[in-house]
Amino acid sequence: ANALYCRGDLSEALALQKRALEARERHLGPQHPSTRKSLKRLVSILVDMINNGAEVPGEVVELCRELLATRAQTLGPQDPDTMEAKAALGI
Repeated sequence: ANALYCRGDLSEALALQKRALEARERHLGPQHPSTRKSLKRLVSILVDMINNGAEVPGEVVELCRELLATRAQTLGPQDPDTMEAKAALGI
């Protein structure tokens, strides 16, 4: 996903990062550091797409919102990464 992101292929990077996040969540759990890092990458790609005026699948935005809500409940609303991601998504 990083190579695609660096090349500017945000749609493909988003799809690959979404699959990586889902796999990490399934195998490691939603609060594992690697899972949280994948969520942060997904949100970064999503924000770049929005800032560039790209079409963003609604399901990805909803997935990010759901994961961020779960994360805020578990880690608390003041978790720095959670706050950053929420601000980026306008939540």
